[in-house]
Order: sequence, then C-alpha cells, then structure tokens
Amino acid sequence: MKTLSSLFLILFLSIPAAWAISIDGKGVWCDRGNSSFGYWFYDGQSTEYVIRGHEVFGHTHNPFDYQELFKAVRILVNHDKVLDRTTLELTIGSGNSAKIYQCHVVQTLDGLKLTLQRIIDLGTSDNKG
Repeated sequence: MKTLSSLFLILFLSIPAAWAISIDGKGVWCDRGNSSFGYWFYDGQSTEYVIRGHEVFGHTHNPFDYQELFKAVRILVNHDKVLDRTTLELTIGSGNSAKIYQCHVVQTLDGLKLTLQRIIDLGTSDNKG
C-alpha cells in the first residue's frame, strides 16, 4: 500500500514539474464564461484562440514571441498579458484595471480548440432552453 501511495504522490508532483520544463507544445485555456480564450505555445511563440460568435478563431497570422520572466515562473504571453506558471492565473493589464483569469493546461492544440468549442456549444444549448 505504501508503494501505491508513493507512486500516486510522485505522479501528482510530476505534473507541475512537466509543465515547468517546457511550455512549447502545450497550451492553456482561460475561463471567462462564454467568452473564454486560450493560448497555444510553439517554437517560442504564442497564438491566441478566442470565441467569436459560434466559432473558435485563432490569430495564427500574428503569433507573439512570448518571453519567460523571473526564471520562467511567469510568461509574457502577449503584450500586457502575463501567465503565472505556478497558479495558472493570467493577468491582463496592471494596477487597479488589471483583470485576472484562471487558466487550465491543455496538452494538444485540438484539445484547446475542442474545449473552446464545448463552451460555445454549452452556451448555445443554454440559450435554446
């Protein structure tokens, strides 16, 4: 039983460690209700994916060269947007006007798009009832 408990503890602790190694090839989606959004990180760049109307739109024509800040604990995702890798909170802006959104890791670009599409689908079905 101790071995099984130890295994689960190691697996649990390795999830944040795997996220900390490299952000390339991973993404996040950030909860903002029916207007949730996300970022996909690849080749030192981030591409924003947003919900527009009833579809997911990616800003693939204008990727941003993200920057790792403070020993890679924070990532400048896009201009004034900073992702804290320890809490997965994305801060947009600064000071009193800053907005903070809770984000969640996704392992594939398709996973990011599907998550945002599910949010659209849930919003559409809620509006029908």
